[in-house]
Amino acid sequence: MNAKHALSRMMVASAVLVGCGSDDDKPTPDTGVTGDTGGDAADTLVSGPVDLQIDTYNVALAGAAVEYAAERRPLIVAELGKLAGDIACLQEVWQEADKVAIAAAMKANYPYSAWPKTDRSTKYDVTPTPPAPTTAPCAGLEKEADDVAKCLIDNCSTADGKLTSTACAKDKCIATVAPLLGAPDAGCYGCVVSNMVSEKLATVAPTCKTSKGLALGYGGQASPLLLSKHALTDVAQLVVPGCWQQRSVTRATATLTNGAKVDVYCNHLSPVNNDGTLPYTCPWSGGETSTPKRWEAEQKLQIDAILAWAKASKNRVIFLGDLNASPAIASPPAEGAAIEGYGAYVLESLGKVYVEALAPGYVPKCTFCKYNPLTGGGENTWLDHIYLGGVDKSRVKSTTCTFDTKLATPFEYLSDHFGMRAVVTFDP
Repeated sequence: MNAKHALSRMMVASAVLVGCGSDDDKPTPDTGVTGDTGGDAADTLVSGPVDLQIDTYNVALAGAAVEYAAERRPLIVAELGKLAGDIACLQEVWQEADKVAIAAAMKANYPYSAWPKTDRSTKYDVTPTPPAPTTAPCAGLEKEADDVAKCLIDNCSTADGKLTSTACAKDKCIATVAPLLGAPDAGCYGCVVSNMVSEKLATVAPTCKTSKGLALGYGGQASPLLLSKHALTDVAQLVVPGCWQQRSVTRATATLTNGAKVDVYCNHLSPVNNDGTLPYTCPWSGGETSTPKRWEAEQKLQIDAILAWAKASKNRVIFLGDLNASPAIASPPAEGAAIEGYGAYVLESLGKVYVEALAPGYVPKCTFCKYNPLTGGGENTWLDHIYLGGVDKSRVKSTTCTFDTKLATPFEYLSDHFGMRAVVTFDP
């Protein structure tokens, strides 16, 4: 999601990871992951190579941040229940209830699951980290926060007291929110807009006026959901400092039917925002001063920290998710339009240690596309990726863009993203 795409979500941004220092500063991952991992259960072993179907898909169950969430939710759950493969990494499953519902719907084909168990008080695993704020985000701006909340409640509230849409908030309350946006650090603004998309509107101002630190949106829950046909062991998460939303990478080892062990990293990286309505409001800017450079510094630190953690893997690796990074492709035949370059540092860093799971002849396609009404326009970008470690690229049998079938609904697609799938042969 680049800045223009981000505008379709009004002003809801993402999070930041802090990089590693010396060897003594390497992250100690949190094991606070929940789900049904299967413990030491194992498949019946077979000899020879096996083919794995690997999927990544951002489902955009992000409250009011992406339109038609209530209408899309049952369709998403139903379609995911039909998915039959080996490994699936989903993103933007922000709410615990959605994680539980999707894991249950997919259990017949993916009996094992794991996801981050975090909240606003979860400690970070990456060191060194600059200290988080110790005062409430809206300290000194209590009246202004109340004014914004009242405007949202009066103009953009559902029957159950939640935000109808970010479009309504922008249309009806942009003038009221201006004093928060114009504040010196805009931290109150960041708290309000990140909480309004998922929480009851009556709780937004009290949360931002009283909570210490950043008062992350979605109650501090992180978005990835890892599902597997194969039992998962050595499950862990890397929790990192987050600006408006929590960020956590889930890692687990899957033992395949031929005995091969694969370490799976299920990711959702943060975007780079370059618009004034998406200011950087956190203390982890890397010393940069402009809005896009500050967000870009976050993304750079993020991938560095995750790859430093992934160095510990002794097995083959599947590294996948919404990486918020897109290669620049002038004119892919499938689309007839350019794919916009975005997050180049992420792709360069991954390319140094892994290979992307692209079969010979795969024609690039955007996964966050301007023709999808849920994205709000902008450019075509290819943000969703599957990478492999310790596996030769020749073992990739097929690559497919998924969940891109147009629906007879106002929203036309299940999500603002399409998915990616690779079928890869793994030798014993």
